[in-house]
Amino acid sequence: MTESKIHFFDLLSDLPGMDQAPKLGDTANRPLTQPGPSKSWSPFTLRTRMVLNFKGFPYTQSWISYPDIEPFLKAQGVTPGKSSTPYTLPAISHKGSITSNPDGVLMDSESIATYIDKVYPSPPLFPSGDASYSLLVAVLNIIDKIAPFYKPLIIPNVPSGLDERGREYFIRTRSAAFGKPLLEVK
Repeated sequence: MTESKIHFFDLLSDLPGMDQAPKLGDTANRPLTQPGPSKSWSPFTLRTRMVLNFKGFPYTQSWISYPDIEPFLKAQGVTPGKSSTPYTLPAISHKGSITSNPDGVLMDSESIATYIDKVYPSPPLFPSGDASYSLLVAVLNIIDKIAPFYKPLIIPNVPSGLDERGREYFIRTRSAAFGKPLLEVK
């Protein structure tokens, strides 16, 4: 087991948050992370939060606004993902253990889950080994196949919970992706 603590990066929101500000740990000197009350809302970052909580070990966290995600992850040396959004959250930093970049940052909930289960095997996320992991992959494939049908129902509502900068960025970039104003997406 590694000795460094995992640090979790989640999306900043305006939603009513926690009773106390999240700990910034060793990332307090990174200007793109923002402390303060915020509430986790993204199904993608919630997957990672659930894994971290299930494993039961302490971790620190920071909140990052949408327009800061790509510059932050690029600055950490994270390789872009293959989706239409190459830099996204969730992400974790586990210095000294993740070696693909100097700050030990890993992005993508599936990659993070398999990484954490390998480094911290107990309790296991995949109790039946490869069979459990195969089930995860099958479920994620189904979600990807139905995404075009549910995204137009969800995405127009996302900005209402974001911080001001995140809201402006999200509306601008998603309107461009859909080819029409976000309010017209149905």
